[in-house]
Amino acid sequence: MDAAQVSVLVDFLKKTDRRLPAIVFTEPPPNDDSGLDWKRLAARVATRSMGTAQVFTLGNAAVTEFRRQLGDMAAWGGAIRTYVPARVVEGSHMHRFLPWKYVVARPAGATVDGLVSFVTQQSTRRRVLPALTGPEWDSASGSDLGAANAELQQQIDSYEDENLSLTEDYEEATRELSLAQAHLERLQKVLAEHGHAGLYWGAQHAESTDEAPDMVDAISEAVLAAQMYLADDLTVPESCKRDLKKLDSHMNSAAWGNTAWRGLRALAAFVRDRRDGFAGDFWAWCLEGRPGGWPASPKKLSMREGETVVNNKKFRTCRTFDIDPAVDRSGRLYMEPHLKIAEGGGNLAPRIYFYDDTAGTTGKVHIGFVGPHYLIPNTKT
Repeated sequence: MDAAQVSVLVDFLKKTDRRLPAIVFTEPPPNDDSGLDWKRLAARVATRSMGTAQVFTLGNAAVTEFRRQLGDMAAWGGAIRTYVPARVVEGSHMHRFLPWKYVVARPAGATVDGLVSFVTQQSTRRRVLPALTGPEWDSASGSDLGAANAELQQQIDSYEDENLSLTEDYEEATRELSLAQAHLERLQKVLAEHGHAGLYWGAQHAESTDEAPDMVDAISEAVLAAQMYLADDLTVPESCKRDLKKLDSHMNSAAWGNTAWRGLRALAAFVRDRRDGFAGDFWAWCLEGRPGGWPASPKKLSMREGETVVNNKKFRTCRTFDIDPAVDRSGRLYMEPHLKIAEGGGNLAPRIYFYDDTAGTTGKVHIGFVGPHYLIPNTKT
């Protein structure tokens, strides 16, 4: 779409009865040297998501107008934004934003798979068409089912609206937590540099776009951000990522992603404090309530597995992950400590397994597994 057509696109995105997700691709910055063909990427997504989403491409002139009309809810600079069938209002985080730097940092196929998987998942929650909920006559019983169908559909619509509202509230709370967490980490750094350990507020916003993001939109983006920004403290191999597409397409993907990002940042902060002389393990560090910490609660963190798991060969095998050969020459290591990203979500509830080598040869924490709980069975599953 060109600049003159942007107002039509904006009106379409704001329609309250829009039924399909819309994926908007924007032209990368003029100085981009990645060599990635963004229009071809959009075409691949359009082909594979046909019938489940509508795909739009905006050149730089159209992007300028798009951002003028939609503000921070627009997309720009090569970013891709997926607008789900929900209200497009300032501050809403239902509409997933994928920055260009994340697009070019991973294989194009992974980006396509992630976008298609997400909109396909959305299609399973699409409301029934009004034409399919009208009056019907049951000749066998002689009863008019129309009124019953209409009442049932009204209840369904009410529940769906309530669920959408609760999801937005939950994601907003998660967003606020992520912002506060990033704020505390920057505060710790500034206070240490200036010797003002008694001060609390300051450094509320990132000063550079090169800094780690405050928020992400999915677990796969949390892992990618850790690889890009936390490499001095964490080793995050590609092999640790398991079935992330299923997590990214879940309705709680944004909340899970930001919680995972919080956990990975906490592990990195722990590594830095270990270098500065902290003597305890990650649990002890969390107990101190340090900025950038993680809840020291059995519902959120486990440093040991139960005896049944430890003594079961099958359970041990599925908890043995790739590791830097500098830690173990075999390149594989059994890991027990893990972050519990969510208690809800059933077998999809995400887990992050790690190994603490801060006292070893690498001086880092190594991530062995990021994925759904069903891949790490125990006696209850």
